[in-house]
Amino acid sequence: MGNLFAQSDAWSGGFFELTFELPQETKSLANVILAKLWSMPSLNGCYLKRDIEPEQQEKLSPINFQNNGHWYGVANLPIGKQSCCGTVWTEYENDGYWITFYLPLGYLAHVYNIGSYPFKAEKQDISVWMIEVNNWLVNIARQIHSIAKFELGIIGFEVDYFEVKKQLEKGLPNERWDGLLIAKDKVLEWLPPTIYDSPHVIHR
Repeated sequence: MGNLFAQSDAWSGGFFELTFELPQETKSLANVILAKLWSMPSLNGCYLKRDIEPEQQEKLSPINFQNNGHWYGVANLPIGKQSCCGTVWTEYENDGYWITFYLPLGYLAHVYNIGSYPFKAEKQDISVWMIEVNNWLVNIARQIHSIAKFELGIIGFEVDYFEVKKQLEKGLPNERWDGLLIAKDKVLEWLPPTIYDSPHVIHR
């Protein structure tokens, strides 16, 4: 696999994420979902340590292991290259269980021309790589949805899912940086972002 996990900037720069709320708040369902996710052909995992290369540590399955923190692995991206990746599931007392699958921008920058994303820069076209990664994450989400009918999924940079959920209660925003996966008639509908641009501005 080469130098993936231990590369100096591999896990830096923030995360491009797919996150969704579990339809039932149970640890056992979270384990089933994570086991399904990590068994997908496009992923290799999962592992407990992100500073040791995958081939140098034991490969585990979430279905038989209680771990409330992060799992790590290798993503086989549609461009034909690999990136390190991870998952985390989190329990919020009043806001349910959420699972997040993420790709670190530090390593994505070795695979795609992401420029200065998530910061704005002149003459920077980020739509090409983002559309490809979005579509790849949508495919993962739909495979998960086949076993766990979650109502809402969000794809974007370090998603504020509570804020997005609050906005959706008022209606679908006309302009958004995040892509939305909304269950409709038992099918997961993909509503891509309307803004393909960096969400942050560097103030000088």
